[in-house]
Amino acid sequence: MIFREVTVGMLRTHCYIVGDEETRECAVFDPGASGEKIMETVRELGLTVKYIVLTHGHFDHVLGVPHIQEQTGAEVLIHRADEAMLHPEVAGRRAFTQAPYKMPRIGGYLEDGGSFRVGGLEFSVLNTPGHTPGSCVFLCGDVMLSGDTLFCESCGRCDLEGGDEAQMMRSLRRLAELPGNYRVYPGHEDFTTLDYERRCNPYMLEAVRR
Repeated sequence: MIFREVTVGMLRTHCYIVGDEETRECAVFDPGASGEKIMETVRELGLTVKYIVLTHGHFDHVLGVPHIQEQTGAEVLIHRADEAMLHPEVAGRRAFTQAPYKMPRIGGYLEDGGSFRVGGLEFSVLNTPGHTPGSCVFLCGDVMLSGDTLFCESCGRCDLEGGDEAQMMRSLRRLAELPGNYRVYPGHEDFTTLDYERRCNPYMLEAVRR
């Protein structure tokens, strides 16, 4: 597995480039800004972008999508419940960006229990509502891309439009109950592991107690 993180945007969102070493195909997860910076890394790694995958639809995870799609023709994957957040009147508000933004072409919808492949890599999809209705977590080998569902010792906000605390607790409990350990790569802040979060994350501990 080829794995590279690029921090982008005013909220310092983690964009992840995950590729297959043999086929050189990759997926770009959450290109929240700086599409050309992300593409420079893709070219540096010698990869071809097959998918642009969104953990959820908030602006700080999607603003780089149109540029990368124009450059690569890659399919955009998002959960249907968050699709409306990609519209220019939502994601492209002037308060969020001065760069031009247009609605990307959706290539497919993520579904709980589904999966997609990038070369020899298979990513499993878990719909984990709470931060947004369409928030998703992706598992591949021992890697978890947790978006804004699970952070190091924290979780995503539930007080934004579409957030739901009860759903977040159910999603965190679901992650805690997964078998084994994972290296957790969230949408913001520090990387962590699932075992550490099971022990030290107060929100996950509360979710398990409920």
